[in-house]
Amino acid sequence: MNIEQKREGDLLILRVMEDYITLKNEEDFKNILHKYIASGNYFIVLNLFKVNFVDSSFLGTIVSCLKLIGNKGELVIGGLNESIISIFQLTRMDKIFRIFYSEKEAVNALNSYAKIEIIKKDSVLIVKILTDRLDNTLFREFKRKMYEHINSGSKLIVLNLVNVNFIDSNGLGAIISCFKLIGDKGNLVISNANEKLISLFELTKMDRIFSIFESDEAAIINLLSEEY
Repeated sequence: MNIEQKREGDLLILRVMEDYITLKNEEDFKNILHKYIASGNYFIVLNLFKVNFVDSSFLGTIVSCLKLIGNKGELVIGGLNESIISIFQLTRMDKIFRIFYSEKEAVNALNSYAKIEIIKKDSVLIVKILTDRLDNTLFREFKRKMYEHINSGSKLIVLNLVNVNFIDSNGLGAIISCFKLIGDKGNLVISNANEKLISLFELTKMDRIFSIFESDEAAIINLLSEEY
């Protein structure tokens, strides 16, 4: 199995230099991907620009890779031609994986994901923004990932803003949207906001909507003490 690798920041780009991936070469493909993931590569762009045919064994392998990554990162697919996209659509794998026509589009999407860290502690989800801005460049990915976890059953959420110095109207709107999606089944609270962000919350009256705590621990205690 001929696979070229390239690194771009925290991302691993794997370019499959084969015309097909079927049962004949799937085992090698699987072993290579599992080895990369086991080595701590959790943000992967799989570029299939050379590939013209895949079978069910390939689809099973990439699903196993996604499960292996878990909530530590994401595997996205790029460089797809129309025939491979049709296979993903027919098998509904496009509902599981984010797919892109080009490698560049896939890299840009995954770079946004890499700016959000999600950790689960007991029944509480801790979402940490790793960049200093929650703005128009990140709010769509933030909202997408939050919706994904909320719709999967996560209703107690701590939003950790320790790294954030700026939130624009898009970011504020995304946070409120997530809060509304949870409804009365749980709560979303804020932790580790600096004075600038606290002033923003007060100015926009959002401090009347969200409870703000100095630490994740205090936020978790509050969430677990409430009845929903």
